[in-house]
Amino acid sequence: MLILRTQELKNQICFQIIILSGICAGVKLKTKLGLNEFTIFDENADFGGVCIAKKYDLYKNARFNHQIQTLTWVNNAKKWKVVSFNKEAGTTEEWIFDIVIAGPEPFHVPHIPEKFKSFAGPVIHSAKWDSSVSLKDKTVAVVGSGAAACQIIPGIVNDVKTLYSFQRRPAWVYYKAQVDIPPLARTAIRNSVLLQGFLRAVTATGRDIAFHFHKKNGVAHAMVYCMSNSYYPALARPHVDVIREEVVSVSPEGDISTSDGTTRRVDVIICATGYEQMTTHWFNPVKIFIKEDESEEGDGIDVTKGLREDANFYLGIMTDTLPNMFFLYGPHSVRIFLQHI
Repeated sequence: MLILRTQELKNQICFQIIILSGICAGVKLKTKLGLNEFTIFDENADFGGVCIAKKYDLYKNARFNHQIQTLTWVNNAKKWKVVSFNKEAGTTEEWIFDIVIAGPEPFHVPHIPEKFKSFAGPVIHSAKWDSSVSLKDKTVAVVGSGAAACQIIPGIVNDVKTLYSFQRRPAWVYYKAQVDIPPLARTAIRNSVLLQGFLRAVTATGRDIAFHFHKKNGVAHAMVYCMSNSYYPALARPHVDVIREEVVSVSPEGDISTSDGTTRRVDVIICATGYEQMTTHWFNPVKIFIKEDESEEGDGIDVTKGLREDANFYLGIMTDTLPNMFFLYGPHSVRIFLQHI
């Protein structure tokens, strides 16, 4: 594993660093280490955090619409060979880097329950919204009751003809207090580290009180809580029906049958059903190989499956299996309500 002190890194600008979907990593390389020679690969057409990217001039370091396919560590060269698919050009490209900083999102593979895949009509996941599908005057099923559903249902309730909200259990929804912060107060908060710390402490205290309340009342400690002032009013609309019974089957025509024997036909299914488990879909669909020499035939030793099924990481950041590779969200490192930078 390559370990360099900050001063040495500043002087060794010849290192070629690749960052996979990590804006904050790029910011830290620039601001903390004074490095500007790195490349950020992102399979999307733009950054998720546009304001941050513009502030720190990350666009000149970015290659968009590149989906990483394989990462191969060549041991004798001490280099990473990266193969990406350029979605815009439709071509496969190869790159050589010294260091890989991997920022695979912990929740990025949409989970669509198997029974809903049999529907022949539009099935939209909240993470992959399809704007080409019109919901105007349609009968729509929204599956799930978490944070995504709390946002989707109020957003579409005025367009649809009928809306069925399929819920296994209701969400904990808090009132969203909208406070107008005067310009002078904003300036004070922006320029005062002590004030920022105080506000964070107040927020954390409120969160802890909520945790203790829910734990005392038998609610799962790791639930995601929702904040909305429009979710409950949307559910109370006359053309909205909340379904608590379990979905038994879904026909290709859109007939959704529940455990009470009722069948409801829909035109569109929206899945607000979260993401696949990180342990089984971590770093998907990238494959990671190790080769002793580039002249070896084949791809090398495939370590992808072993990493996903039995990953041993130091603080979720690095593993002795993969030299010169650092992770922002390694296996077992993500916890709800924690900040990761």
